Amino acid sequence: MEFQEAYSALTQLGGFTDDDAAQLQKHRAVFEEMAPAIIDGFYERLTSYPDAAAVFRDGEIADNKPRVTAWFLSLTSGDLNEEFWRHQVYVGYLHILRGVKNTYTLGMMSFVQTAVGDALAEMIEDTAEAERTIESFNRITSMVAGLIGEGFTAGTVEALISVAGLSEDLVKNMRNLTVRDEMQQYKATSFSYAE
Repeated sequence: MEFQEAYSALTQLGGFTDDDAAQLQKHRAVFEEMAPAIIDGFYERLTSYPDAAAVFRDGEIADNKPRVTAWFLSLTSGDLNEEFWRHQVYVGYLHILRGVKNTYTLGMMSFVQTAVGDALAEMIEDTAEAERTIESFNRITSMVAGLIGEGFTAGTVEALISVAGLSEDLVKNMRNLTVRDEMQQYKATSFSYAE
């Protein structure tokens, strides 16, 4: 999937709009105030899972905190241009190189959404305003997670195509064969909604 196609799909399906960006920017000071606790909680949760913690080299978390804080605050900047959105795909590629699994990304995005939602509910007195801000934050972070996931998926497929010299159709066929085998294993041991 090309960037524009992924961006359009996520925007339309997730419902993120300029109004959401404005809502987040309106409360930028609140996000700045909560940022240290959110980022500390992020790394505390992430490193509590040994497989995720193993991704980091010694001292790397301290080096990463300013970058992750800048990313977090960029969500509320109102400056959500194409470069911002393309950077989220780049993060997906970076995750491939670092051995970060999509399950870690999605789990941690859920953590961030919940932690921020709790903080916003506490910090913004007007309940309806807090709820609007939480909804906008959840929409932008779901979109970010989708673009990161797209970068992860596209990067893996593109590597097989370019490095191994395989055609895109062959890669898709190989993927489908493997997925069908995996599906059979899961189908035999999982609940079925269709009876």
